[in-house]
Amino acid sequence: MTMTDIHNVVPFPPVVPADAVAAGYAEFNRNPHLCVDVPDGGFTITAKTTEGKRITFAFQPYKNGGPPQCVDIQYHDGEQGLTQNGEPWPVFDVLGFAGNKGFDTRDTNKVGIACILMDGGEQ
Repeated sequence: MTMTDIHNVVPFPPVVPADAVAAGYAEFNRNPHLCVDVPDGGFTITAKTTEGKRITFAFQPYKNGGPPQCVDIQYHDGEQGLTQNGEPWPVFDVLGFAGNKGFDTRDTNKVGIACILMDGGEQ
């Protein structure tokens, strides 16, 4: 992706959920939605709360220049763990929900990256 391509990725202003759906995006809740067209190739969206808490959503393809197939999510302002090489690495808790099942990392080990597979897990 070139700098020209980057400048062409412009998010739309926040909209109500019904307008997001009408424009072809998914609705998650009743809060305002920020709709973003994610281009092919690797692309990261970074966000910061009013308290300064930072989180990134890295859309990753399985092949260079291909469409994103997974989203790596990382929270940057929590606890610090260590990589296998002893380097600092942010770690955080994750809750997952699936009907009447779920998982909660507060009861086990924290994670450094949460990965959402958008292709059904096939590579």
